Amino acid sequence: MNIPKTLSLRKKHFLLLVLSIFLFHSAQGQSGYTKLSARAKGMGYTGATLSDGWSAFNNIAGLGDVKGSTAQAAIENRYGIEGFNNMGAAFTHQLNMGTAGLSLFRFGDELYSEQQVGVGYGKRAGLATIGGQINYRQYRIRGLGTEGVLSFDLGVIAKISPQIHVGAHASNINRPLLSDFENERVPSILNAGISFRPTEKLMLNVETEKDIAFGPRAKIGLEYLLFDKASLRLGVNTAPFISLFGIGFILGKLVIDYAFAHDGLLGFSHQASFSYHFFEKLLINDEDRR
Repeated sequence: MNIPKTLSLRKKHFLLLVLSIFLFHSAQGQSGYTKLSARAKGMGYTGATLSDGWSAFNNIAGLGDVKGSTAQAAIENRYGIEGFNNMGAAFTHQLNMGTAGLSLFRFGDELYSEQQVGVGYGKRAGLATIGGQINYRQYRIRGLGTEGVLSFDLGVIAKISPQIHVGAHASNINRPLLSDFENERVPSILNAGISFRPTEKLMLNVETEKDIAFGPRAKIGLEYLLFDKASLRLGVNTAPFISLFGIGFILGKLVIDYAFAHDGLLGFSHQASFSYHFFEKLLINDEDRR
């Protein structure tokens, strides 16, 4: 979509607002929504209680249980539309009193795009891990220029027992201002969930997600370990209804995950993600995978 430069500033702001709202509803929450990980996506994006390298995108508190150093990369195509592509990368490193993470995210194409750089930290404190992250977000629309803002995320994950974990994550808690027109802000997004892990082979996650300006969404996800090196995942979301499926494999220090989702209105989306653990080989039921 080309926006004529002769449009008034007010009309340009209005079109940008409409575009942001369209992206939010059609693309599962862009304009502030930066969740990545084919593992989490295969389980309906129920990542609030997971502790792995992808916690840099899904719940920064999860970094508190990530050991050593890891690198992650992912790419996602939504509904076969080039402009709806997501991609991201992250690096985590264990320090003396916790784990730090650097994350990079991009959504869109040359017409409209969102970029984010995040620096976060998570640490264990008793039964819980806690974390925080600062992000620099940049919005670009061709013909209108760019806008950059700072946002902040907070998270917590508590292990009530080996079988029950609970987690919560708040993204963009400061709701940074994007435009004075209609007081447009980056939306705050809240996630809270519980994870049931009755055996080493089975995980069932139930989660709710709420943008403060819209109604809540329910998410349910399941992961079943087929054997030590492979897993199968299923998930569903409401508002709108989306069904999801995923698989994962561990090849020594390399973790490969794939997920796809079906939206009855918009069609299919696909995501592949890769994680590399620099210092040790993993089993799929290791702590930072479970």
